[in-house]
Amino acid sequence: TRPTAAGGCLLKFACVGLRGAFFRPCTSRPALGSEGTAPRRDREAGWRFEAGPGREAERSWAMPTRFDFLVRRPLRSKSGEVKVVAEDGTVSTRTISVEWPLFWIDGQVSDALVKGTVAPRLALDGLMPDGEEGFCFEIVPSKGGGAPLRFRAPTEGARREWCFLLRKHAIHHDLTNGFQISKKVLGTGAFATVLLGEDRVSGQSVALKIIQKRRLATPHHRE
Repeated sequence: TRPTAAGGCLLKFACVGLRGAFFRPCTSRPALGSEGTAPRRDREAGWRFEAGPGREAERSWAMPTRFDFLVRRPLRSKSGEVKVVAEDGTVSTRTISVEWPLFWIDGQVSDALVKGTVAPRLALDGLMPDGEEGFCFEIVPSKGGGAPLRFRAPTEGARREWCFLLRKHAIHHDLTNGFQISKKVLGTGAFATVLLGEDRVSGQSVALKIIQKRRLATPHHRE
């Protein structure tokens, strides 16, 4: 967020760039206790009501358990050769391909984008052991740990294109592959809630707009 002269805020929405898709929280509804004291979720997924003896129900935001992306326009596909430098200094050529929802490395399906964060690795740029220049980018496991997958593109432009496309695919698999989502509510409206988030790569604060589809009155608006 960035304060304006009028005292308001300018919000950068992280959903910009994810053209043709939207995400919505998916939550379950726990059973209500016999005395009405157990927490429950209403039909607006994500809102939580706390009720107890002698006090009115209090409404607060509860983080959705996961987000579903509905892809309305096909994500762009890409295939090409990149270099991989092994720990012993051996340089090999690999073919990587991406076509939603799959990612291949030398013809073998990999789940790296399903639970991985895509980022450039500028510190590893430079001449490779074979004498050619390489521009490094990596897919870092966002859950469960493990070693990152590192590739070298032949040019800075090629790396930028690979990072942009692979990141978009990874975020469509799981929003948390690209952003850390807080529980801080920046604003609410008739159809959406805006939460504060942080870009995992740049560290920049962003606003994540979550649209509650069931609040939209007509099928046309839901589409």
